[in-house]
Amino acid sequence: MRTESRGPELVRRGLGPVVDGRVLTEPSDDVFGAGRQHAVPLLVGTNDDEGSVYATLDVLRRLPVAPGADDVYPLRDAGEARLTARRFTGDSRFGYPVWHWARTHAPAAPTWMYRFTRTPPLPPGLAVAPPRDGLPGYGVHHTAELPYVLDTLTARAWPWTEADRELARTMADTWARFVTDHDPGGGALPPWPEFTGEKVMVFGADGVGIGTVERLDALRLLDRLPRPLPD
Repeated sequence: MRTESRGPELVRRGLGPVVDGRVLTEPSDDVFGAGRQHAVPLLVGTNDDEGSVYATLDVLRRLPVAPGADDVYPLRDAGEARLTARRFTGDSRFGYPVWHWARTHAPAAPTWMYRFTRTPPLPPGLAVAPPRDGLPGYGVHHTAELPYVLDTLTARAWPWTEADRELARTMADTWARFVTDHDPGGGALPPWPEFTGEKVMVFGADGVGIGTVERLDALRLLDRLPRPLPD
């Protein structure tokens, strides 16, 4: 009976790193906040529609009640509510944690952040379940950048364009340079400034260029709330 009762509880609360006193001796936020993490170069980033695979309208009950929340998570009509569910899911599960990670690591070691904006060209008629938030497509979904980073577009018979292939070559070379030289920019690759809070490298349909963190107002709102967010 005890095992049966724990299952739903774990699903509701989610799983994550456990401070066990041996492998993990204290919360990672405390370590990063005090600058005691390992000073290794870091490359992190997010996609434009991180929440599309996971969002449901049930998440709207978890929206923060705080000054400015209505501006970044509006609910004026049904369509807006669906978009807010997707954005809040992406912000709270991916966008904010990655931004917070980069921001707290940058004082300790070189850090770079990217934003991926290219919607993968899904083949017509591809059997994909519709998004659970009721919006028409998945957009630049979670993991959408991986075939580009690994330059493995040929593994899928999708209608890739030359722009896709060029983007994949650039991203793969950039990641390889980060691994070998601990710096993803320079040489024949686009210069990539280190992350200081707002500037990121944008990889998208129009090529590669320097941009800003997406939805910074929402991330700053989430930064003012206690973590973890309530269920």
